[in-house]
Amino acid sequence: MLSHESKIPNKLEIYISDGRNADTATLQWSRLGFFTLGDNEDTQWQARELKTVDVSGQLRFMKLRILGCHINRENMFNQVGLIALKVLGKKISGGGARNEINKDKIEAKAKSYKERIIEDLSPELDEKTKQIICDIIELKDKAVKQEDFAGAKGLRDAELAMKRDANRLIAMRKEKQACVEAENYERAHYCKEEVEKLEKGILTTARSKRGYRLIEKRRLAMKAAKAAKFGSLVDPCGLIHPTIRHPNLEHADHCLLSHGQWHQKLQNPVILHLKLHCFDPHKGLHRLSV
Repeated sequence: MLSHESKIPNKLEIYISDGRNADTATLQWSRLGFFTLGDNEDTQWQARELKTVDVSGQLRFMKLRILGCHINRENMFNQVGLIALKVLGKKISGGGARNEINKDKIEAKAKSYKERIIEDLSPELDEKTKQIICDIIELKDKAVKQEDFAGAKGLRDAELAMKRDANRLIAMRKEKQACVEAENYERAHYCKEEVEKLEKGILTTARSKRGYRLIEKRRLAMKAAKAAKFGSLVDPCGLIHPTIRHPNLEHADHCLLSHGQWHQKLQNPVILHLKLHCFDPHKGLHRLSV
């Protein structure tokens, strides 16, 4: 589906039916899900957004329900437009109408929810930013399931803001590379600062939402658990080189030094041997013995 560049729907729901009845008014519809479209403000309503949806199942009819539209200077009268819609399917011989769907085949062919989200993002976006946006979308969908619509609204707004920043981030990185090649280092320096500002802004927006910091902690915990499983030494600060034990710190208390504390207490380079002392899969890294 190709959306109009300025008359852009907010959200589209997909319904399917496998009924034989030619009268669509009496068909029984099954809701498959929905997808959203960006407001296209970053391109000043020049580009068109393409969406591809994998519909796994047997059907005779498909229905799209358009919910709302993005208001902008090019769309002051609540209009929506679809430039193109293409449905690709395989004809089933025999014509037997069934509402049942082979779930095993669907699960084998269908992509994971996370992969579907990532496909909607630009392939030029870095993995870290993709992961942050995916986490916010998953939190939003979780809030919807729990009927926390106020929370879902805040997460939706954060998602749209981060997608706008992500598109600008891609543009700034490209411009920086072009400036470097043209030896325009003044502009390249400006682009570099903009990139850093956008990256920080995306992360700050995510961390302002309830539940995101818990996701970060769990991801760190999983990383630590994986490292511990294979005998690696856990270094959450990224500052420790574990090879031998320093003689002056053999009887140190159990602690986890932050970046600032590290430089306060250890001003000269030292090498520490760390051993995982206690690990809680819910709270993350709990304690290290030195």
